[in-house]
Amino acid sequence: MSQSVTMRRAATSGESGRPRRSLRLGGVARHRLLLLAQLGIIAGLFLLWELGAGDPRRGATVDEFYLGKPSRILSIILAWWGDGTLARNASVTIQEGLIGFALGSVSGIVLGFAIGVTGIGRTILAPLVFTTYALPRIGFAPLFILWFGLGMESKIALVVVLVFYLTFFNTYEGTREVDAELMTVCRIMKASRWQILAKVTVPSAMVWAAVGLKVSVPYAFVGAVVGEILAGDVGLGSLITRAVNTFDPNRLMAAVFLTTILAILLNAVVGRATRHLLHWQEAGAARGG
Repeated sequence: MSQSVTMRRAATSGESGRPRRSLRLGGVARHRLLLLAQLGIIAGLFLLWELGAGDPRRGATVDEFYLGKPSRILSIILAWWGDGTLARNASVTIQEGLIGFALGSVSGIVLGFAIGVTGIGRTILAPLVFTTYALPRIGFAPLFILWFGLGMESKIALVVVLVFYLTFFNTYEGTREVDAELMTVCRIMKASRWQILAKVTVPSAMVWAAVGLKVSVPYAFVGAVVGEILAGDVGLGSLITRAVNTFDPNRLMAAVFLTTILAILLNAVVGRATRHLLHWQEAGAARGG
C-alpha cells in the first residue's frame, strides 16, 4: 500500500517525468495532426479549384474568368516578387495598416478604460460613443480623402476609425465585467480606489482589450486596402483596382491572397504579444497578491 502511494506521489510531483512527458507529447502530436488536417483540406480545395477552373467550352467546371486559376495566381505572385511590385505595394499597405492599428487600438483602449471607470463617462460619454458606432465608417473614406488628400494619411484615418470601436467596446466591457464580490472584498479590506483599479479593474480590462486587438487586426488591413481602392496609386488596393479595370481575375485574386496572408501574419504577431502581455500581467498580479 505504501509503495503504491509513493509511486502515485512521484508521478504527480514530477519525480518520474515519463507520464507528464507522454501527455505533453500527446498534446503536441494532436496539435500537429490537426494542423496537417487543416492544411490537407486547404490543399484539397486548391487542387479541386486548379482541376476545375478553365474554359467551360472545353469542359471546365468553373469559368476561369470569374475565379481565376491557382497556378496562374501563383505565377503572378512570383512575378510581382521578382520585379519588386510586391515589395513596393505591400510595404505601403503594411505601413498604413500598422500605423492605423497602433493609433486606433491605443486610443480605443485608453478611452474605453477612462470612460468605463468613471461615473460621468458611463452615464454621459458612453451613450454618445455607442451612438456614433451606428455610423457607416467605410462611408467616411471619401470624406477622409477630402480632408487628408490622396496620400497615406487618408487610409490611416480610415484604419483608425475601424480599429478604434472594436478595442474601445472590448476595453469598456472589461471595466464593467469586474467581479462584484471581488470588489466588495477589496473594499472590506480597506483597499483604496487606485489599488482596486490597479489590482482588479486593469487586469479585467486587459483581458478584454486583448480580444479586441485580435479581432481588429483584419479590419486594419481591410481599411487600408479599401482606402487604396478608392483613391490610391500604390498599395495592394491599387493592384486590385488595376485588376478590376483590366478584367483580370488572376491578378485580383493574387492581391486578395496577399492581403489575407498579411492579415494572418499580423494576427499571429498580435496574438503572441497579447499572450505574453497577459502572462506577465498574471505573474505580476500573483506576486502582488
